[in-house]
Amino acid sequence: MVGLIKNVAIALLLMASLLCPVAFGETTSTTIAPEFKITSPFALNQITIDGRISGAPFSHPIPASPESMQVVDGEWASAISIALSSSSARTRIYVYFLNDEKYLYIAFDFVEGTNSIAQISIMKDDGRILQFISDGYQLHYAIYNKTGEPIPYKEPPTEPLLAKAGISTSPYSDKEHLIFEMAIPIANNEPWGIGSIGSTIRIRLNSAPELASWPYFGSKVEWGSLTTSNKPEMPPPSKPPIQISKGFENIMPFIAITLIAIAIGAVRLALKPKKSKNR
Repeated sequence: MVGLIKNVAIALLLMASLLCPVAFGETTSTTIAPEFKITSPFALNQITIDGRISGAPFSHPIPASPESMQVVDGEWASAISIALSSSSARTRIYVYFLNDEKYLYIAFDFVEGTNSIAQISIMKDDGRILQFISDGYQLHYAIYNKTGEPIPYKEPPTEPLLAKAGISTSPYSDKEHLIFEMAIPIANNEPWGIGSIGSTIRIRLNSAPELASWPYFGSKVEWGSLTTSNKPEMPPPSKPPIQISKGFENIMPFIAITLIAIAIGAVRLALKPKKSKNR
């Protein structure tokens, strides 16, 4: 029964994405509102795709700004998170973003769900759309042209698509719930690469059966933008100050006085008149 419900939800999600003009076609707007622009921080730690998100719980209220909520520690430290919305209401479905030089990491945090489905849609520069759907057990993926027609592709991808669902706690809740993690190749190799490090992509996030999304359907915004981050430059190590070994500093005044005396003696010798020699 659960399997049937999941299959129906996946079918509805696919149908909605295919029929909704915000996903495909020439109606895509080139203008993206500031609230739908995010930057993926560079990962501080190695991310393991295991269906778990480690990190300390947030102790402060969840703000509306997607840029202001960051994981403070753990595996996903420095990741930003945004909340999906259903119509104009925000849900307790959060999505985390990180990247390194090879992958864009995305995690869905279904705080109040165990049977939810995650969908990630990414538009490439040429209008093709990469679509990834997880039903908690299997990753489904496809490529569409800008009119919504599926494009054949070779399997497996040049770079592997890593994905895993699991039941775990998260920074948003200490109760176990559904987590979905995925790593999408950044390198622009065909057909799955999304671009290059530091580039900006168009992205849309959906979930079912909640029918929540980012950008949300009621906003009339078709796509959000996500910019991957370059690896931060490490400052050069500072040189330690030169320290005089203990005990040596005690003879420094004596050495200084001796050098001054030698210098004075040399000056006097140079200024002393020379005696003429009598033949």
